[in-house]
Amino acid sequence: MLGYNHEFLCSLVSRLNKDSLVMANAVKATFRSHSLVICISLDCHVSVLNLSLTWLNNPIVKNQIFSDPLSRIARHLRLH
Repeated sequence: MLGYNHEFLCSLVSRLNKDSLVMANAVKATFRSHSLVICISLDCHVSVLNLSLTWLNNPIVKNQIFSDPLSRIARHLRLH
């Protein structure tokens, strides 16, 4: 599990979900507004993006994640 900055994350999400630029923008906005450290692990065999989120300042973001455009990939989130 490696930590990446939000530009890399947006790039990766965009490549995996060519029709989902809104999702990438939502990830970027969420990263910026909630000071998250986002770690990525990718299972290439099933092409599933797993995001591991470490909450730094605002635990309420856990609820917001599931109500914004990220809900499309929320089932792949593992929250720590």
